[in-house]
Amino acid sequence: MQEMVAIKYGISEWFGRPIVSMTANDRLEFAHKAKLTHKVANLECPYRTRLFGRPMMCNKNGGVCSIALYTQSTDDNLPNVSQDIVSLCPSRLLEPEVFKRIGKAILGSDEVYLVREVPFLQNAAANSQFIGAKAGRLDFVLVDNIDRKRWCAVETQSVYFSGRNMKIEFDAIISAGGELTMPVARRRPDYRSSVPKRLSPQLMLKAPYLGSGKYLAVIVDTYVRSQMAELEEVSVNCDGMNDEELRLEKLALSQIVWFVVDLRPGECAKVVNEHYTTLISSVKAVEAALPIPANRFTSQLNDLIEKASNKRKKVIKLF
Repeated sequence: MQEMVAIKYGISEWFGRPIVSMTANDRLEFAHKAKLTHKVANLECPYRTRLFGRPMMCNKNGGVCSIALYTQSTDDNLPNVSQDIVSLCPSRLLEPEVFKRIGKAILGSDEVYLVREVPFLQNAAANSQFIGAKAGRLDFVLVDNIDRKRWCAVETQSVYFSGRNMKIEFDAIISAGGELTMPVARRRPDYRSSVPKRLSPQLMLKAPYLGSGKYLAVIVDTYVRSQMAELEEVSVNCDGMNDEELRLEKLALSQIVWFVVDLRPGECAKVVNEHYTTLISSVKAVEAALPIPANRFTSQLNDLIEKASNKRKKVIKLF
């Protein structure tokens, strides 16, 4: 029986390429490039290039697109890298077919224009020196090819990670001569510190202001969806409805439509689920949290105060 000695999250895709399929020389080159700023590294992002139809450079320092679990036993010479990946960069979620799917679902057509970084709020303060200044923007807007008044907003959301900076891994790869090795540091995808803090305010700010009959589509990967609470979908009696009637009925009751994509190393993002929801149910699902029971919270406070190791770090005596 193999003895498992290590389980850690590490790089899965790097500057758009699966780290497992790279040569040692490729990894060495990328490790040196990753230590530079993204502008100096000047490496292409295949996801943005494929979507925008022209060469687009990676705009993320370090170039790490996604992470995955590495495992290694005492009998293994090389670590095993999971095919289940977690996106760290929202560009990893970009794919022409995903946006066409959104267009078909919400606008009823996959013949659409995609417009990015569209301002939609302006400063309303009467005494502001910046009347008309951009106060909010949409990640993307899909516009119907025939009727420009028909459009929907699209937001993307990935996660951050918690743990040591990736630079320690770049140095380790250089030290190993580009060979694939177990990650040095421990880190994990940090849903709680990224998605609720960023996405919930975006949903609450943008969805109500889009206007009647306008919808917000949200693209997330399967990991993010797995960390959310249950998404309560709109209730539709579909008896006797054809596909088009069902689509319109669900939209009539919805504000936000979720598109969950499956990611595999080196493969295009693919939509695996759609969820038609209201703003309230979406925010509840994203928050995915319950308060700690009062007795347990009080016990934690007491432990923090009593433990000497916490003094001067988390506890300040004011008497």
